[in-house]
Amino acid sequence: MQNTKGFWCVQMGLVALLYGVVLFHAGALFPCWPWAGPVGVVLMMLFHASEIPIARKALVGSGIPRARQILLIVLFGYTWWGGAKRGVLG
Repeated sequence: MQNTKGFWCVQMGLVALLYGVVLFHAGALFPCWPWAGPVGVVLMMLFHASEIPIARKALVGSGIPRARQILLIVLFGYTWWGGAKRGVLG
């Protein structure tokens, strides 16, 4: 199952959905702080950015350009580079 493109695309879709939930609904949890949503999204991206060193080592020789790797790691984290490491995503 983890070697199918559909599996990894669903995971990335769920991450994108989570970005939307955090962005638009964090204000309901913190009504007196209007920046809660954008700050939550930035924190998620920083968490994913912490995976860059591990992911870059895992993707050595994959042929995927470095800038594309970094962008997709920051946006989707393991849900992208896990599939790219298996050769399912590119």
